[in-house]
Amino acid sequence: MKKIFILFITTCSILTIISCSSYKKIQPQKTHLPVSKSLVGIWRQTLPFIKDGKKIDLLTTHYKSINTDGTYYTFNTGKNGSIKIIQYGSYEITSDNTYIEHIITNSLVPTMSNQDSFINFKLVDKNTLMINWKLNDQRGGNEKWTRVPFY
Repeated sequence: MKKIFILFITTCSILTIISCSSYKKIQPQKTHLPVSKSLVGIWRQTLPFIKDGKKIDLLTTHYKSINTDGTYYTFNTGKNGSIKIIQYGSYEITSDNTYIEHIITNSLVPTMSNQDSFINFKLVDKNTLMINWKLNDQRGGNEKWTRVPFY
């Protein structure tokens, strides 16, 4: 667990440097910051799973960090403690329940790079985020995310 935490902090530092170096290119409008407080944080993807005939939520190794500066990134943690950044970009709040992710790079699905993902979201509670997303090319999906607690 300590290795994952150290790798996470290292990754966050690298991402901060990257986002600062390209900040002017992806800087969103300042007016969205008060609106986005409910989305800002680190989220862990949750998948429904059936075990012994009961539906349970399975926490995955896939994370999303939504930052106050209008940037975001997603990453995976590996069994050996490694962390791999999958996607990063900027986001723009467009209403109380919609925002757009401007995807700069997606390393797993390169065709998603340089596209916009249109997202409808609902905060079920302060720790549960449901999203429905759709790319410019009409691909899309539904996801559930659980806020990573601050200890």
